[in-house]
Amino acid sequence: MSEVTAGIEQGTSALLSELPESMVGIWRRTMEPEGMVYRRDPRFANEFCHWAQVDRIPARKSGTRIVYAGESGARGFLLDPFFRPSAYLEQMLSQLEESVPVEVIDLARVSIKLKDLMKVCTECIQLEPDVLIVYAGDNWRKSLWGLTDEEKHQVLDVLNRGGEERFQGIQAVFEHKSEGFIVSFLEQLHQQYVLQGIPVILVIPEFNLKDWRSSKSDRELVWPQGEQGLWLEMSNQLDRYVHSGQLEEVQKLVDRFIELNRANPKGYELLGRLQYGEGQTREARQWLERARDTSVYRLGPPPACTSFIRDQLLTYSHKYKMKVIDLPAVFNRELNGGLPGFNLFLDYCHLNPEGIHLMVSEIASTICEALGHDQLPSSILNNRIKPEAKTQSKAHFYAAIHSAHIGDQPYEVLYWHCCEAMKHWSGIADWFVALADLSARKTPWLLNQSYKTICTPQYVILRQFRDCMVMDMDLVQAMLQCLKEAGRDIESEINDLRIREHAPELGETVDLLETYYRENSYFNVFAGSKSVDYNHRNQIYYSARSHTSSFYLIADPKQQLLVNLTLRRQHIPQDDNQVLIKVNGVKVFETLLNEHWSSHSFSLDRGLLLDSGVNQITFHWPNIDQVVEDMASAIQAKFDPYEQIIQRARPVYGDIFKLEICNIYPLKEG
Repeated sequence: MSEVTAGIEQGTSALLSELPESMVGIWRRTMEPEGMVYRRDPRFANEFCHWAQVDRIPARKSGTRIVYAGESGARGFLLDPFFRPSAYLEQMLSQLEESVPVEVIDLARVSIKLKDLMKVCTECIQLEPDVLIVYAGDNWRKSLWGLTDEEKHQVLDVLNRGGEERFQGIQAVFEHKSEGFIVSFLEQLHQQYVLQGIPVILVIPEFNLKDWRSSKSDRELVWPQGEQGLWLEMSNQLDRYVHSGQLEEVQKLVDRFIELNRANPKGYELLGRLQYGEGQTREARQWLERARDTSVYRLGPPPACTSFIRDQLLTYSHKYKMKVIDLPAVFNRELNGGLPGFNLFLDYCHLNPEGIHLMVSEIASTICEALGHDQLPSSILNNRIKPEAKTQSKAHFYAAIHSAHIGDQPYEVLYWHCCEAMKHWSGIADWFVALADLSARKTPWLLNQSYKTICTPQYVILRQFRDCMVMDMDLVQAMLQCLKEAGRDIESEINDLRIREHAPELGETVDLLETYYRENSYFNVFAGSKSVDYNHRNQIYYSARSHTSSFYLIADPKQQLLVNLTLRRQHIPQDDNQVLIKVNGVKVFETLLNEHWSSHSFSLDRGLLLDSGVNQITFHWPNIDQVVEDMASAIQAKFDPYEQIIQRARPVYGDIFKLEICNIYPLKEG
């Protein structure tokens, strides 16, 4: 037994010894006239929205009881509670020719962690199941970052050695840790269920390989070791080749681009989409899976089941005599080798009605086999149940929001979802208007009447973080375009509203370091903090973690503004130390950076500002290649091992203490 496995098992034993036997998840056992039932415990009311919307689990009766646990994908996230896989499964199994009633107990939870899933699976033995279904694997990646001291030093050791092998070395640490988690988890299920004659069915998730895009943050250079200049040059060249359709040139350059930084998804994605466009679907799948697998190097969303987690689940489920539904293989079969995309998914991993149907049909067939029942006839397995049109419309509406807030997806993806929402239900147009109003205002969502229009149980995490408010520029623009195509043009109204809310009036200033102006999603919030610099919750200045930093500048196009700026760079190279600032792509200012804070002011001419009122001010920071070793030494002297890993993953290109726009000039008409 490995040291990692032993440590996990010891921790698990300690956890299980503290479990109250009267609880299953958030449901507390209570005796009622019909027998032992479980009701949601009011003490966990703040968690109710995250769990399956089941108020009461009835007493065990004669018949077949199936317990269904897992992550948000198991819940049917974005369709639940109006269209649930568990209810679909129960309806399908109820058509068995045997006269035995079937009930499916839904215990799935959004964003459930591995240790909590293990806890629920241990507790639900009290429900006396005939079969346990566990849908999991997407959220386990984050558990890998709970590094032991030994693992932290292993990662730092491979970083210090450098070279192309550093990424393989880091992944090897995660693979070893993952194996320990999985062995411990499956061994526990084996002891508690399989050896007692209760079948366990594992469902391994698939990922939206074809249509999901890595975010801008995903595609930033991580753990640079002197290749930033070359990597950026090649990245820009690849963009030009793709834009001009020079696919042969992309093919020549992209292999070297990947070698420079194997933790970056961009090169893999380019190769995958290139192969897919040429009809080489199998090769495209391999590259797109490798792009997805780079998520192991990042803490932020979206979750994904990596290839090594899938392989380990397949290997050890066989050892522990569990049945497996491998959705990647199932979908590959159903699509005749095609790639899974929006044909089966609503976003990165959450299934649409067709994907849910295929999954549930496979689960139903596996249950029949496990219990020795006759197989369901194809007429039942192929009978597709569709949610109501309004439910499907809202699912696409919420998928657009989720894809923007969590995945920072491009405009094209958001626009597609908005169009699909309109196809299913024209009433969603009012919801588009409500979201546009919410996003344009500084008023917190909960205080805005429009919030009541779009907040329903179908999307349990529709929220606005108090210290990370965003204006949803691309998302709102996609909705405005759909409204315009439907004959309802409110774009000028929203532009005017933004200017009233965010542009500085005469004598006033606006702080562009507020999240309204520096964030377009909640991506950095989920990376671990909500402060100005997402790596440090209490830091009071902004730290640039990439070679460019962009901010929204909202202003009346007739205004002439003054920009006040205070910035620095803590490690100064011998040359190439100039920061360049552009507004809407036009150079407006440049200056040399100092190790100490320096302040500057410059004006913006009216001709630079766009009629819409939405402008962008972008900082182009100098190269860090000459100082990357100095940065690593400074990080080592200042931070503990875990923080060293995080800091070195994305070193600081520059700091901004003040970025204000001031309106000190009288407005001139004409």
